[in-house]
Amino acid sequence: MDAVGIFGSIFALIVLALWVTALVGVAKAKLDATPKAIWVLIIVIAPFIGAIVWFAIGSRSHRSELN
Repeated sequence: MDAVGIFGSIFALIVLALWVTALVGVAKAKLDATPKAIWVLIIVIAPFIGAIVWFAIGSRSHRSELN
């Protein structure tokens, strides 16, 4: 395997870990069913961008509701 293949595999594993972590975060979030379903759809349809948006916007708005 060449260097590009190794780095591609590492990047794919990082994206997969980010995706799974975002889905777990949405599942654990104390949100109503509709917002939770919308977040899951966003993350599933656009895995990399959806997960980043969840961590940037969704998880922060969820935390502010808990305080």
